Amino acid sequence: MVQNGLRAIDWVPDGNIKLRPRTFTIADAPDLIASENLFARKFDRRQDEAVISALEHHLETAISFVTPHAAMPKFPTSLPLWGVPRTC
Repeated sequence: MVQNGLRAIDWVPDGNIKLRPRTFTIADAPDLIASENLFARKFDRRQDEAVISALEHHLETAISFVTPHAAMPKFPTSLPLWGVPRTC
Protein backbone atom coordinates (compact mmCIF):
# COMPACT_ATOMS: atom_id res chain seq x y z
CA MET A 1 0.00 0.00 0.00
CA VAL A 2 1.42 3.40 -0.96
CA GLN A 3 0.86 6.02 1.74
CA ASN A 4 1.77 9.61 0.91
CA GLY A 5 0.25 12.86 2.06
CA LEU A 6 -1.90 11.10 4.66
CA ARG A 7 -3.66 9.15 1.88
CA ALA A 8 -3.97 5.37 1.64
CA ILE A 9 -3.93 4.23 -1.99
CA ASP A 10 -3.14 0.73 -3.17
CA TRP A 11 -2.01 0.94 -6.81
CA VAL A 12 -2.45 -2.25 -8.89
CA PRO A 13 -1.68 -3.03 -12.55
CA ASP A 14 -4.67 -3.01 -14.89
CA GLY A 15 -4.13 -4.23 -18.45
CA ASN A 16 -3.23 -1.40 -20.81
CA ILE A 17 -3.44 1.14 -18.02
CA LYS A 18 -0.19 1.17 -16.07
CA LEU A 19 -1.77 1.44 -12.61
CA ARG A 20 -5.15 2.06 -11.04
CA PRO A 21 -6.25 2.37 -7.42
CA ARG A 22 -7.55 -0.90 -5.98
CA THR A 23 -10.98 -0.74 -4.36
CA PHE A 24 -10.75 -1.26 -0.61
CA THR A 25 -12.91 -3.99 0.96
CA ILE A 26 -13.84 -5.04 4.50
CA ALA A 27 -10.62 -7.06 4.64
CA ASP A 28 -8.73 -3.74 4.50
CA ALA A 29 -10.69 -2.11 7.35
CA PRO A 30 -8.28 -3.05 10.19
CA ASP A 31 -5.29 -1.66 8.27
CA LEU A 32 -7.14 1.52 7.33
CA ILE A 33 -8.28 2.10 10.92
CA ALA A 34 -4.79 1.46 12.30
CA SER A 35 -3.07 3.74 9.79
CA GLU A 36 -2.27 7.40 10.40
CA ASN A 37 -3.83 8.34 7.06
CA LEU A 38 -6.76 10.74 7.01
CA PHE A 39 -7.90 9.86 3.50
CA ALA A 40 -8.19 6.71 1.41
CA ARG A 41 -8.93 5.95 -2.21
CA LYS A 42 -11.04 4.14 -3.35
CA PHE A 43 -14.30 2.65 -2.13
CA ASP A 44 -17.35 1.32 -3.96
CA ARG A 45 -20.60 0.78 -2.05
CA ARG A 46 -21.83 -1.54 -4.80
CA GLN A 47 -18.78 -3.77 -4.37
CA ASP A 48 -18.44 -3.74 -0.56
CA GLU A 49 -20.54 -1.45 1.62
CA ALA A 50 -19.31 -3.17 4.79
CA VAL A 51 -15.92 -1.42 4.69
CA ILE A 52 -17.59 2.00 4.58
CA SER A 53 -19.92 1.05 7.44
CA ALA A 54 -16.97 -0.21 9.50
CA LEU A 55 -15.02 3.03 8.99
CA GLU A 56 -18.09 5.16 9.77
CA HIS A 57 -18.68 3.14 12.96
CA HIS A 58 -15.05 3.62 13.97
CA LEU A 59 -15.28 7.39 13.43
CA GLU A 60 -18.57 7.65 15.35
CA THR A 61 -17.04 5.71 18.24
CA ALA A 62 -13.93 7.89 18.24
CA ILE A 63 -16.02 11.09 18.16
CA SER A 64 -18.12 9.93 21.13
CA PHE A 65 -14.99 10.18 23.31
CA VAL A 66 -14.65 13.90 22.52
CA THR A 67 -16.36 16.24 24.98
CA PRO A 68 -19.51 17.64 23.37
CA HIS A 69 -19.62 21.42 22.91
CA ALA A 70 -22.59 21.78 25.29
CA ALA A 71 -20.62 20.06 28.08
CA MET A 72 -17.60 22.35 27.76
CA PRO A 73 -16.91 24.57 30.76
CA LYS A 74 -18.24 28.13 30.65
CA PHE A 75 -15.63 30.86 30.79
CA PRO A 76 -16.31 34.33 32.20
CA THR A 77 -17.14 36.77 29.40
CA SER A 78 -15.61 39.70 31.27
CA LEU A 79 -12.06 38.41 30.85
CA PRO A 80 -10.01 39.77 27.96
CA LEU A 81 -9.64 37.47 24.98
CA TRP A 82 -6.07 37.55 23.62
CA GLY A 83 -5.41 40.81 25.40
CA VAL A 84 -8.39 42.65 23.89
CA PRO A 85 -11.17 43.58 26.33
CA ARG A 86 -14.60 42.33 25.29
CA THR A 87 -17.16 45.08 24.83
CA CYS A 88 -20.29 42.97 24.49
